[in-house]
Amino acid sequence: MPSATTTIHAYKHFNKDYTEDDLMKAGILGWCFKLQDVHLVIVDDLMDESEMRYSKPVWYRQVGVKQAIIDCLIFEASATYLVLKYFSDHKYFPQIQKELLDNISPTDTSQLLELTNFNLEDYEFYENFVKSYPFLVHSVTSVMYMVGINDPELHSLVKKFCMDVCIFGKRYDDISVIVESISVAEKDNTDIASSKVTWMAIQVSKIGSPQQKKRFMEHYGSSDPKSISIIFDLYQELNLVERFDKYMMDYYDEMYARIQNMPPRLPKEFFCNILDLSVSNKLYA
Repeated sequence: MPSATTTIHAYKHFNKDYTEDDLMKAGILGWCFKLQDVHLVIVDDLMDESEMRYSKPVWYRQVGVKQAIIDCLIFEASATYLVLKYFSDHKYFPQIQKELLDNISPTDTSQLLELTNFNLEDYEFYENFVKSYPFLVHSVTSVMYMVGINDPELHSLVKKFCMDVCIFGKRYDDISVIVESISVAEKDNTDIASSKVTWMAIQVSKIGSPQQKKRFMEHYGSSDPKSISIIFDLYQELNLVERFDKYMMDYYDEMYARIQNMPPRLPKEFFCNILDLSVSNKLYA
C-alpha cells in the first residue's frame, strides 16, 4: 500500500458513505504525509551519506547537497500549506494539524540520535526512538478525525496497534538486509558501518555470548568490508533469520487476536489488511 494512499483506504473503511469530495480530501491529506515522508527520506540519506534508494541514486547525489536541503524545506512547507488550505474549516482541524506535527517532529528530532554511539546494552531502550516513528499511526488517526471520531479511547487503541505494526515493519526492514539483495531491499545498507540500532544488534546484546558481544563491538561501526563480513557471520551464528521467523509468527497471532477484540466502530477488515501487508513487507510498497 503506497503511503500516500493509506488515508484513502482508511477513509473508505471508516466511512462507507463516502463521496468523491471526501476521497479527494483524504487523498490530499495522504499527500501531506507523503511530502513529510519525502522530506525525511532526503534528510535520512544525507545523514547516512547513502548512495542508492529505491534502486536509484539518492536525491542529493542527483541535485547536490544544497539543492536537496532546499527541497526538504519545500516539501515540509507544502504539507503545512495543503492542510491549512483544505482542512482549516474542518471541525477537528486543530486535531488533524496536530497529527501532522506529531508525525514529523519526533522523527526529525530523532535524527540527533543518529549521531550518538550507544552502549550495546542500551540498544533495546533506544530502538523505538531512532528513526522508527511511524507514518501509519497519524495517517489513520487523522482520518478518524476526518470522519468525526474523537473518542480518546479509540484513538489510543488505534495508535498502539499501528505503532506496534510499524515497529515490526522497522525490524523487518532491518532483517531484510541479511536475506535479500539490494534490488529487493531497494536501498543501500549502511546500518553496520553507521552503528545503527537494529533488531539484529539488539539480539546480539540479548543472546550473544561475552565473546560474541566483544567481537561485535570491535567491528560494528566499521566500513571495512572484512568487519562487515564478520558482523554478518555473527548474525548467522545466532540464527537471527530463524529467530525472526518465530517472532513474526507470534506477532501475527497476537495482532490478529487484538483485531478480533476491537470495538465495532473500528473496521476490522482495514486493520487485517494492514497486518497482512506488514508480514509480507509490503506496507509501503
